[in-house]
Amino acid sequence: MLIAVILVIVGLAVAAVTFFIGVFSIFDIPGLIQGKVDPSAFTGPELLPRILLMLLLPLAVIWVFFIISAVFQRRSYNTIASSLNVGLFSTAALIYLIGAALSIILVGFIEKNYNILFLSSET
Repeated sequence: MLIAVILVIVGLAVAAVTFFIGVFSIFDIPGLIQGKVDPSAFTGPELLPRILLMLLLPLAVIWVFFIISAVFQRRSYNTIASSLNVGLFSTAALIYLIGAALSIILVGFIEKNYNILFLSSET
């Protein structure tokens, strides 16, 4: 479980660094501060793919780290389920893994939150 938490934190940090590198490379922040940027650099057909890459690459990095983290979390929950003989831990582990895989289309975030509420209401 500790590895899963560390992977999520590392994934968010790597995604943040990737995003800021993309922002600095696209908008040439040091050049803007010094006033040496050509305004025509912010127009044209090559700007849109660069902005999309700047936004989608960090999301892909987060998604990969979430899936790897969910695999480690699933292994942890399955160990808990087998040692306590409680099958809901295995079910929760599978739901977390499915939620991490589906988070690429934003369905996984809704599924994870709904299942946390659903599984916590059972006694």
